Amino acid sequence: MENTCYLIPYYNALDELHVSLRSLVESIDVVIVDDGSDIPLHTVLDVSLYNFDITIITAPRNGGIERALNIGLEHAYGKYEYVARLDCGDLSLPNRIKKQLKFLSENSEYVLVGSWARFVDERYELLFINELPSENESIKKKMFLNNMFMHPSVLMRLSVVQEVDGYPENRKAAEDYALFFKLMKRGKVANLPEALIDYVVAEGSISSQKRTLQVLNRLKVIIDNKSLNFFCVYGVIRTLIILAIPRKATTYLRKLIKVY
Repeated sequence: MENTCYLIPYYNALDELHVSLRSLVESIDVVIVDDGSDIPLHTVLDVSLYNFDITIITAPRNGGIERALNIGLEHAYGKYEYVARLDCGDLSLPNRIKKQLKFLSENSEYVLVGSWARFVDERYELLFINELPSENESIKKKMFLNNMFMHPSVLMRLSVVQEVDGYPENRKAAEDYALFFKLMKRGKVANLPEALIDYVVAEGSISSQKRTLQVLNRLKVIIDNKSLNFFCVYGVIRTLIILAIPRKATTYLRKLIKVY
């Protein structure tokens, strides 16, 4: 798997980073971008604890996750063929990359593959399994309703990510949603119908702390990619309604019923 790397953005989350790194049992290179932490990561992370190569890139200043991800991509372009995402605190489950690489190597028309996810609380106790659509056509339609990919679960073809200039930095907290729309215009996409990551629902996450900004920028992404179809119109209306609903409520609803 020398042609693949993990990309992890980092900011003042050493304990969570260790948890994530301990979950990586497939010995794949890891690129970590330290986004201006109070204590520089390279001074506190002992990379010799792990049996895979870790590259730490220190951003010149705190520029936000979008900028940090693009800094990491710049390092990866031309060096790797695929990039897998993971966030501090989230876990990659065994054989995740092996399964996703197999899918992309056997399906050259696909540019991105994600997976289902186990939603867990901060004690890593299971809340529910997020079962997203797996087929290309279904994903492309329902992307107007919500992000049909768990960002930390995706594996992407780096050459195509580079063609679309990486993550848009003008859609803060929705940079992944915007990138996935761009990638869908370059090829097919899919989710493997099994949980390959543990996704932590935490109060301190970007999705919680910047939820209003995230939802507003998701609305902008939908408008950026507007189409005269039911899903686009419904997606705009649905996103406006979500602005008024607390995240805890939407997480509870997803636990009770299969809702995107």
